[in-house]
Amino acid sequence: MSTLSSIRAAAAVATKEVAPPPASRHYTGVVVSAGRMNKTVKVRVMKQAWNKKVRKYFDRPVNYLTHDPASSLREGDIIRLASGHRYAKHVRHVATQIIAPFGPPIAERPALPSLEELQAQKDDKRAAKAGRRATRTRQEVERKMEAKRARRKPEGAEEMEEAEDVENGEELGAEQYKKGVRSDMVIEGSGGLHHPGKIHDRATANSQKAIKMTEKAEANEEKLKQIDKSLEQMRIEGKELGQTGAEELKQGSQDAEKKPQGKNWGWFGWR
Repeated sequence: MSTLSSIRAAAAVATKEVAPPPASRHYTGVVVSAGRMNKTVKVRVMKQAWNKKVRKYFDRPVNYLTHDPASSLREGDIIRLASGHRYAKHVRHVATQIIAPFGPPIAERPALPSLEELQAQKDDKRAAKAGRRATRTRQEVERKMEAKRARRKPEGAEEMEEAEDVENGEELGAEQYKKGVRSDMVIEGSGGLHHPGKIHDRATANSQKAIKMTEKAEANEEKLKQIDKSLEQMRIEGKELGQTGAEELKQGSQDAEKKPQGKNWGWFGWR
């Protein structure tokens, strides 16, 4: 063979299309048990096992639980079965053809469906299951939305309550809704006077609370400055009198202890 011929042969082998492996393997076996399980029979398939001691192949029977879609198999039938179709934990084969019936003829038995028909049935079941799941999901979402709408107040409830308060002479003044109101009180939002329930209403209540806390902090700082100023003034006066501020405070506390207590003084005197 010339070099050109060898190159052409190698190119032909390289470009040759390789057929994909079959989706399932097919066996021929004998039904050894039927009628004891629902749409399931036991099929014995003869395989070959190599004996390395005598260097010879021997028959090795293997039993497979096989799905019988139409319940048409009888004990003693020679059938053809295919793998790759799982119907239960130990049932992974399906009967596809009756080669030699034992007992009633094939014409008197229900016909076995083909692999295409079995796959179509499986696809239909899967589609029906997906549809039921989608229906349950949609119903659950609708139920949650309905419960959420039921928890909300109906539209115009705030205006109706305010109108009733006005009729009863209990109209609320604006001073009750001033800045710094607590978040658990009624505030003025986008829909009128109502309890803070929505996100923006809660944010408004939190901002008002923050403003109130800031004002309180500023007041505390101002009070602290006044105390420092008073202490500084006392220290200066103590130097002028030859007495420190600490001694003056001590003297004031001693004077307070010497003050007589009447019947209204003491811890429980206010009662």
